[in-house]
Amino acid sequence: MSTRHAPPHPPSEPSREAFVGLLDHITATSLDEDYAHVAQRRPDSPPGDRRASRPGLAALVALAVFGVLVATAGLQTRRDADQSARSRASLVKQADAGKAAVSERRALAAALARQISREQADALAETTRGQAEQARLTRLGLAAGTVRTTGPGIAVRLDDARGATSGKQQVQAPDLQKLVNALWLVGAE
Repeated sequence: MSTRHAPPHPPSEPSREAFVGLLDHITATSLDEDYAHVAQRRPDSPPGDRRASRPGLAALVALAVFGVLVATAGLQTRRDADQSARSRASLVKQADAGKAAVSERRALAAALARQISREQADALAETTRGQAEQARLTRLGLAAGTVRTTGPGIAVRLDDARGATSGKQQVQAPDLQKLVNALWLVGAE
């Protein structure tokens, strides 16, 4: 191999010929060194032995085991998905049945509350003392907000600020409490 000697150039400008010479050297010697390194690492085997060039039996076994694991995982995922769908359907049925039972019980509770109110009003209306107690119960119910009222009124609507992202921009329980207290303070029933 011959190397060319380039005329001296200032150190800030490397010559193109120096780079070409280096590239020629790397190209000429790199593959030879790599082949020599691989040949030293390869176990001694007779010429023409095909086992040295084939994938090892261990690699094939590992690949087969990996394939079995992937197939098993796929089947298990499919079974789990089917079972999950059945469980979800069962839970939906239970929730629907629970909602129906709650609705029935609420309707029964409302009917019983109306019946109690009627019987209470009938019993209190029979005597003058009962009538006085009924008037007192009505006043207390108005103050507590448990008795329906009729007449002129206002509607108050509260909502969070547009694009609210923090608690300061959202309606909180203390805000509602202040509003109700202010309405009662000015005479709302």
